[in-house]
Amino acid sequence: MIHSHPTRAAGSGESGSHEGPALPIVLDPAQPEPFYQQIVDQVRQLVLTGRLPPGFALPSVRVLASQLGTSVMTTRRAYDELERAGLIVTRQGTGSFVASLGPEERRRHLEAYALGVLGETVERLLATGLSGDELRRLLETVLEKKAGAGWARPESRPPSSRSREEGGA
Repeated sequence: MIHSHPTRAAGSGESGSHEGPALPIVLDPAQPEPFYQQIVDQVRQLVLTGRLPPGFALPSVRVLASQLGTSVMTTRRAYDELERAGLIVTRQGTGSFVASLGPEERRRHLEAYALGVLGETVERLLATGLSGDELRRLLETVLEKKAGAGWARPESRPPSSRSREEGGA
């Protein structure tokens, strides 16, 4: 049973499958989102942050299902949704690949992603009794702290520092 494990990470299963690249995806049955949505959200983030570059060959639906310990139907649903969103393309007989996004399309996806994340976060925080004004003040505080710490978007840093921070060479 899938839910018997606290989390499932791609490549952490005992299937022994070495086909296809393992994606850094972790499924958590304690989360309210179904597994297919967790896959969609994590692949979307990997694509939009550039960790999965355009043209990157994704594992097949069967391989990813095996790596994550989910059903083929779950991974198929995630890939279908990612394809409908324009983040991946599937070519019959060759597989699924990260789509090449133009700057405007990438910006549109980033804004939609940010709105979703912020919307969920704001909803949870408003439920605690914080007001909209308090949340605005707290967000400004977080942004000021990040700016003061020299934080910058990954694409504004040199590639060598990005790869070190992301665990690359």
